[in-house]
Amino acid sequence: MSSELLQSMRVILKFPMWQKVLSLIFVIVGITGYFVETSYIPTMEEQQNVSDNIKRQNHSLSVNIRIAKNLPEKKKEYDKLEAELMDALDMLPKRSQIPELLKSVSGAARKSGLEIKAFNPTNEVEKDLYAEVPVSFSVEGDFGQLMQFIRLVGSLPRIVNIHNVSIHSVDGKLSVSGQAITYRFTKEKKKKGKKK
Repeated sequence: MSSELLQSMRVILKFPMWQKVLSLIFVIVGITGYFVETSYIPTMEEQQNVSDNIKRQNHSLSVNIRIAKNLPEKKKEYDKLEAELMDALDMLPKRSQIPELLKSVSGAARKSGLEIKAFNPTNEVEKDLYAEVPVSFSVEGDFGQLMQFIRLVGSLPRIVNIHNVSIHSVDGKLSVSGQAITYRFTKEKKKKGKKK
């Protein structure tokens, strides 16, 4: 192999000087082109990919740092909302507390001096997050007693609304019928079911 290389070099040595220089330039350009194609360009592409990845990671890091800086504030806000939710849930009775609440409503009617003619719980109406628990009632008394009843129901620790009120005068007394509606939170039961 070395003798063939030496033989081809002897042929080149016989060329005029300008051809020797041109051959040398051709060899240098070929070697440089090969190096650029096989080493330099792939290295530059890899370096660009690494640089782009670093930029993406830095951007992601800066976003996460901003989020982390706000984390204590967001945690306080979350805790406040959680406390408000618990307060709201305390105002909605659980299924086991419904009879006690109904006793409170009928007790408000008695305390205000109204004569209870009918007090009948009806079927619950399921909604998305809660259930309505309606109670049909019919009472008799004067206007002051009626207003006292509504005030007492409004001051109960649970949410109770009076709907569909119908007032008639019978023998000098007001005959009042309507619905007292309380609400029961229903999502809690579904969450417990999902945990199991």
